[in-house]
Order: sequence, then C-alpha cells, then structure tokens
Amino acid sequence: KNIIFDEQGAYDDFKLSIQINPNHVEPYYELSKIDIKRENYISAIEYLDKAIEIFPDASALYLLRGEAKEKGGNYAGAKEDYKKSLELNPEDNWADYQFDCLEDMENRDEEFNREFEKLTKYINENPNDPEGYFNRGYMQSCYDVDKNIVLSDFDKAIELNPNYIDAKLRSEERRVGKECR
Repeated sequence: KNIIFDEQGAYDDFKLSIQINPNHVEPYYELSKIDIKRENYISAIEYLDKAIEIFPDASALYLLRGEAKEKGGNYAGAKEDYKKSLELNPEDNWADYQFDCLEDMENRDEEFNREFEKLTKYINENPNDPEGYFNRGYMQSCYDVDKNIVLSDFDKAIELNPNYIDAKLRSEERRVGKECR
C-alpha cells in the first residue's frame, strides 16, 4: 500500500510483513515513522528498539528513535540516541544538529533556573518592589512559562505601582498572546 494515500493500509501491511519475517528491519522502521507522525511515540520507540536489536549499526535507527524520544519529552534519551547515531555516522549533520539543539536547551534551562532563583530571592527580600515582579514575569514570558504564572507577576507589579506602564503593556501583550520581545 502507498503510505501517502493509504496510511492505515500501509501500516497493516508492515505489521503483516513482520509476522512473515520478524527479522527484517524495514517494516519496524516504517511503522515507527507512521507512529511518530500519529504522535504514538511509545509505539514508535518500541518498533525502533526491535529494529536496533536486528541491526544495531544503523545510525538512521538511532536518529529516528532520538526524534521519537525528543517529541515524547525524553530529552536525555534523545540526546543519547543522537550521540550514538553520530558515533556510527560522524558525517551525519542532522544528528549533530539535533544533539546541539538539545545541549542548547539544557543550557537554556539551567540559565532560566538560575535567573528565576535570583529574582525570587530578590522578591522575597523586597516584597514591595514592583520591579522584581515585573522582571521575573518578563523573564518567564521569554521562556514559555504558563501565561497565568507570568500574568500573576505582572499583576502584582501593577498592584504595587498602578502607574507601572511597562508592566501594564507586557501584561496586555501576554493576555492577547503576543510573544516576548
């Protein structure tokens, strides 16, 4: 079956292919691609685990499993798979790029946590300073923190200083869904 025009039929055929020859890698690989597209990451990873058992030296299998793990939220596992893919194929620019992106994300998270702790400490020491709430809210808005959490900091800054124009502006931007700038 044609994956593009009859995805479910192709999926069923790949599963049948595994019943006929469970030691052939391609059906597992193709099933995992369909499952990733369907956001069935656990199933995709299970198919890729089996494919890797059969053919452990295929960098493409680790790359695709890394993608499934990353999309499923297992960033550490994804990073390991991208690294393994690079070990098997050092020329793979995409695996290198994906690995670097996860490294950058880890560094960004560490930076966020450090800044958040510093601003929270400042707020605890200066609970009546609207600037602390504004800065923490603004920083969080740049890191895709839940909108309501961001707004609570902006609202507190406005409560402490009703004339705080920047806090009012950023608060309204977040309420209508504008991104950090």
